[in-house]
Amino acid sequence: MRQKIFSIFIFLCIAVLLPALLNAQYVYRDQTADFEISENGELYIADCRVNVKIGHSRELQRTHNQLRLRAIDLIGNYVVINSLELPVKDRGSLFQAFVDNTNLRFAAEVEKLSSEPWGFCEERRCIRFVVDKNDFRINQRYLEQDFDLANILYMNFRRNKTMDAACALIDYAGANADLLIPTEMLFLNGSADINPEISALLKINPSYRLENSLFGHDSLQQIFVDSISTMKMDFCAFGGMVVSRLLFTSAQPDAKPAYFDDYQYYLSQMQGEWYELLNYAVAQRDVEGFTTFGEATVFDVIGAFPGALNPFGMRPGNNGEHYAAAMEAFAGENIQGALNHLRDEINFNGITATNLNLAGACYRLLYQPGRALAYLLPAYYLDAEAPYVRGNIILCLHALGYPAMPEISAYFLEDTTLDPWSKDQILNLKKP
Repeated sequence: MRQKIFSIFIFLCIAVLLPALLNAQYVYRDQTADFEISENGELYIADCRVNVKIGHSRELQRTHNQLRLRAIDLIGNYVVINSLELPVKDRGSLFQAFVDNTNLRFAAEVEKLSSEPWGFCEERRCIRFVVDKNDFRINQRYLEQDFDLANILYMNFRRNKTMDAACALIDYAGANADLLIPTEMLFLNGSADINPEISALLKINPSYRLENSLFGHDSLQQIFVDSISTMKMDFCAFGGMVVSRLLFTSAQPDAKPAYFDDYQYYLSQMQGEWYELLNYAVAQRDVEGFTTFGEATVFDVIGAFPGALNPFGMRPGNNGEHYAAAMEAFAGENIQGALNHLRDEINFNGITATNLNLAGACYRLLYQPGRALAYLLPAYYLDAEAPYVRGNIILCLHALGYPAMPEISAYFLEDTTLDPWSKDQILNLKKP
């Protein structure tokens, strides 16, 4: 009778506590079960909640054996990940990625793992495995192994797509532009999550947020902008830069200068070839002819605030009749005429990598490389492989006397998708 009462007590404890535990830090999920690994005093604990139906006692025993082996592996991974130096406070957020990418096995390293009776947790079978810490032995080579943490952090970001995961990846992996730009774009286009308020903002008229902010009075859009601006977001510089771009694009005209200042502040803390280029473009910004946001068009704002706009918050274009007229004027060396047509094209029909690149080329030929960069940067974000974009960027930087020409040239030349014209421009500049 006492044993029966004890079993019922254990069952009730697991049924009540396990759902909460599965929301804790060290969680691993696979097709068989959800696992939560924790420790309590001198014990390691593995709580398991089964995801599959179990039809008979033999199958129940087989599942028990499978869960036991998996629990040993996961406890071992728990011990190892807690022994590492990592650039994150929440190690549990990396747990699934760490387990999946290290493939560590500990079946031969423990003898005294015991299990408690089966129970039911929210109509799913659940069980707890427990082992004394002194009885769980870790092979020393696991504790001394050189893990590919950059890949683990990257896989963690790809799995979770949160800003915390992105910041952890950037803190560890550094200023790799091939990593940073795609990561930034996932947040700009709404594929990665920052918080529910920003996700809601990005769903409002996705391609018209800049136009709405300049010419309309979208009260819902402004409510979200105001709400987000008052939030305390403890992000790395990368996160602050992304949020400032989103808010600069969506905010009402009178608030845009403050968000541009935020963008400059966070951008100044970024490192690497690409973000050094963006910093330089901001320092060389050409605001000639720009009066106020109240009088500005989309074309004007792009040109006066290099890199600060979210290109996915602007209307995508289709290169209509104004673009065709601009191409004809450009071919006839009527550069100012081409720009006039491009202004109408972008204001009336939206942006494309090609019309932005052509605008940048026109300003470059008019000896306004600072203004040209403002159009070339969003073109690169929209389509990094678009012909001529990288060549035009390099020529503008050269005209401005950019001090890091060797680094940005090497970065572009490493890309196998570099178009022949852009490659020729870079190589010609490198000649003595």
